[in-house]
Amino acid sequence: KMLTLMRRLKRNGAASEDASVDNENGLKSSKVPPSLSADGLLRRLPAQCEVLASVEKRDCAGKWHSRRAILTSRSLLLSRVDDDYIREEIVLRQIEKILVIPAEASSKQVKKRDSTVTNRIDDPDDEFGGDITIRDDRLNSHKNSFSNVIGKQDTNDNWNVFVIIVRLDEIDSELRYTLRSTSRPEIDRIVKSIEKARKKEINNTPGVSNFQKFQRLVLRFQHWYTSFGIMAVLLIFNFICDIIHSEMLPDLTSGQIDVFANLDIFFTTVFAVDIAFNLIGNWFWPFVRSGWNLLDLLVIVLSVVDLTVGGASGINSLRTIRAIRAVRVLSGLNKIREIVDAVIASVVPVMYAIALLMVVTSIYSIIASELYADASPEKFGRFSLSLFTMFQVATGDGWATDVVR
Repeated sequence: KMLTLMRRLKRNGAASEDASVDNENGLKSSKVPPSLSADGLLRRLPAQCEVLASVEKRDCAGKWHSRRAILTSRSLLLSRVDDDYIREEIVLRQIEKILVIPAEASSKQVKKRDSTVTNRIDDPDDEFGGDITIRDDRLNSHKNSFSNVIGKQDTNDNWNVFVIIVRLDEIDSELRYTLRSTSRPEIDRIVKSIEKARKKEINNTPGVSNFQKFQRLVLRFQHWYTSFGIMAVLLIFNFICDIIHSEMLPDLTSGQIDVFANLDIFFTTVFAVDIAFNLIGNWFWPFVRSGWNLLDLLVIVLSVVDLTVGGASGINSLRTIRAIRAVRVLSGLNKIREIVDAVIASVVPVMYAIALLMVVTSIYSIIASELYADASPEKFGRFSLSLFTMFQVATGDGWATDVVR
């Protein structure tokens, strides 16, 4: 239990709990050495600080704890109502988004808890921090996980919930702090104060260039339109248009070819802007390290070449690039990407299975060459012929008509 407590303290940036916290987590205060006491590890609140509001915070087990929220110029501090120690510190410049869930919406979502969010790290004894969710590069929709961040609620439907989403770039994940209050105007005031302090901190942070500020704006805009599934709809619609074009194969002199040409220009422009946003927002190594991003970039470059060089010089072979653009459906839809990633991960085990099949087939081919070379030289006269025959047998082709009879 002591190791578990220290792991939680290290992960969430907190230090330790005092005797009351130890009792809540099942540890006796007498068993806690002085080096782990609150005076030794937990930081105290600033000498002169103003309490922003009194809220309740949800832990990973779904339990709610009373907290005082103190807003400084750099952080949002959460402390217990009965002591002056900092329990959680939320750095303002790391806040990515704040979701406000009204009382009526939270009460409806309690019974419809979403189970689609994976890689969530929960500790039933953890009162520090929040829920850690591994991020997705592209289609990470905050709206689809309302019920995950609400968690267990009591029978009181008057609670208004707000979720502070912190971006952890070093491990490419999100940390969510779920807080609640019965007063909706109070929550609006808290959120407005946090947003105002956050913008001021970002603008005053030394070393933040104008390009980095522009990156944050681009990422916000990209997360907005991906969360509504706009790009997914465009990808599917583009795929359908490519199918219709391949089915109709309109004549170059007909008016239909102009319609498909305009659709080509529209989709290529939209996808080029999307990949440009992704490149700017994740410049440079975060973009390059993702194989899906490189695949999208390759498809977009080939599509632009198709529109420019292909249309100008009449190179019909470049029209086959239209089929390659359908690959973006795989990278744009999150569920399909999960299947593709699983297939790619299974390539190495499948190669081992193929190697085992080759060894077993070769053994039986050697035996067949020794036993049946004279009886059927066209099938077992040499090792290569026997190997081909054994593969034919494995597939079932000609097994009854050629080999057995």
